[in-house]
Amino acid sequence: MKIHLNSPVTAENAASIEADTVLVCTGAEPLVPNIPGIDGANVKKAQDVLRMVGLADKANEYPSRLSGGQQQRIGIGRAMVTGPKLVLLDEPTSSLDPELVGGVLEVIRKLAARHMTMLLTTHEMGFARSVADRVIFLADGKVQEQGTPQQIFDHPQSGRLKSFLNTHRRRDG
Repeated sequence: MKIHLNSPVTAENAASIEADTVLVCTGAEPLVPNIPGIDGANVKKAQDVLRMVGLADKANEYPSRLSGGQQQRIGIGRAMVTGPKLVLLDEPTSSLDPELVGGVLEVIRKLAARHMTMLLTTHEMGFARSVADRVIFLADGKVQEQGTPQQIFDHPQSGRLKSFLNTHRRRDG
């Protein structure tokens, strides 16, 4: 798969897009300005995306007034509004309080069920195992091992991956 530079990446903090409401941030404004008739289509698309991420009721809020988990879900929605072939998700739950992680993971689960291709970096091993078709384990800036979730989690080959999984299991066990 070739990754194009116009593949959306979710930001760590959707509040950085502060000038407009959630509806505008998710694409209600015309993607190409000054084209008659495009506004209604973009508003509908933005509303559909907000429903998908479970935040239709927040359309008129400003991102800074939302929780971190809601901001992440808005960021994922912004990425989806353009109809991408690939979405890059860089640690989408890393800065969230534990009680907010579930909402973000549920949105990603919905995308996986819709067969959206995603490149996801995460330390949520159980989640990765449940949604991934392929897992790539990186350590020290290099690919250490790759395979199906079953291969990676049940039959790790490298000492580095075995050590990582053992540490993770002890922590979560």
